[in-house]
Amino acid sequence: MKKAILFCLLFPVLVFAQKSHQVVSKSGEGVPYATLFFDNKYGYVTDSLGFFDSKPGTQTIRITAIGFEEANLNVKALPQKITLTEVKYALNEVKIKPKKLNYTSFGQSSLIKAVFYPYGDINFEIGEVIKNPKHIEGVIEEVKVRVGFEGEGGANFRIVIYDFDEKGLPRKNLMKEDVVFHVTGDLKNYKFDIGKQMIEFPKEGILLGLEVLNPEKVKFKTGFHPAFGFHPFKKGENFARSETRGNWAKNISGDQVFCFSLKVGH
Repeated sequence: MKKAILFCLLFPVLVFAQKSHQVVSKSGEGVPYATLFFDNKYGYVTDSLGFFDSKPGTQTIRITAIGFEEANLNVKALPQKITLTEVKYALNEVKIKPKKLNYTSFGQSSLIKAVFYPYGDINFEIGEVIKNPKHIEGVIEEVKVRVGFEGEGGANFRIVIYDFDEKGLPRKNLMKEDVVFHVTGDLKNYKFDIGKQMIEFPKEGILLGLEVLNPEKVKFKTGFHPAFGFHPFKKGENFARSETRGNWAKNISGDQVFCFSLKVGH
């Protein structure tokens, strides 16, 4: 009897220790690194299997994931498994590339001398404004980022590309497939060919950036603060958002940002 009572007392604790919800596709597979907005506030992502815990004291949750439709739910009625619907791109969104392309590069040169700079928040997304002053029409063929990491095991990052709303704030992530990569050690150039995603370069330009994924599992040499590779930038030309900062705002607290560049085929 004592063993049975002990088991009953321990069992709820074991269940509580597990993450309580999972974001899945229609096939039942977990959706890794889906972005979660509790009460419309940025700051959380699912883990590599799509699991997450609800945030106490919140009312609503908005879930976004590349390749899936957005989901909006009530936190109090949140099911254990949340199924997202895959996005079906219309035929008129698919365009044929010309056989011969001209290429134009935008952004900062990877030859800029970068330094390590401690960034105060750990759940964050940051990006640099890439302008299109000549209104060149074309497809983003290549994205390059120069970034380094100091700490144990490294960190996972996701490439993000946003257009802008009428207020000049980042609006929609234009990526159609996730590009996630792992960063360890000193500064390196990371290059990604994304031409098959057929992302058009808007005449208003884009915000090209990175989102750090599940940073709570990362061990930094600098203690609580992460350290990544940066380069100087002009004030007011980048945006950041985090759990503590809230949603998108111009990053005016520092004088450095990641080194980003892209290549457009036209």
